[in-house]
Amino acid sequence: MSNSIISLAPTMTRRLNFRHDLMDNVDDYKLKDDDVMPTIKATIAGDQEARSNLILGFMWLAKDVVSRYRAHFPETRRFTDDMCSVALEALTEFVNNLEQPANFYNRTQAFIQRRIKRFINDNRSVASASFNTNERRMYADEPLTYVFAQTYYEDSVGEEDYAPGFVDLLDAIEVLKETDKEEMHTLITMFLRQNHNIDESSLTEDERNAIEKLADIGASL
Repeated sequence: MSNSIISLAPTMTRRLNFRHDLMDNVDDYKLKDDDVMPTIKATIAGDQEARSNLILGFMWLAKDVVSRYRAHFPETRRFTDDMCSVALEALTEFVNNLEQPANFYNRTQAFIQRRIKRFINDNRSVASASFNTNERRMYADEPLTYVFAQTYYEDSVGEEDYAPGFVDLLDAIEVLKETDKEEMHTLITMFLRQNHNIDESSLTEDERNAIEKLADIGASL
């Protein structure tokens, strides 16, 4: 089940750039390397101007996390506005509660990623098609039930997990936009086999032609 949760891995480094009112020109506010640690220490000491500069200075990181989600999970792109808001709120909250300077970059990035992960998996439902991030292909041996509804929850000991939720057609459409004809053919034949016990080898020529047409339609979305 965990394989179908949207969650950035360290190896997911591709970016899909975008423009957004909240995050335009964020590089203009980026702190110089020599200014980062003094600004962090001043923020911890209670300097409000330093706090504001630290938030502005790391808005680029919030945008970077959003761009990685957009690149690796096409179904998140319709949530771009929300992801920007969540990322900036997370950055602000993290800075407001900052108590020690060590590993600021890594801890901030992880905090933003977790907040976006929670938001996305709360507000979507259909799991993404199982694409390999390097080859972008569907794993043919995954059961079709790999696509199911999810809802985020946190148990009594703080462990993150997901439970069945509602089905969101928009998620499925976003996935189909990134699906080529071969992958569509695989989806259709898997559905027939697993949901109706119809094997591809038993199909008539007309039925095979119909599947090809469906695959063409799906790939052209």
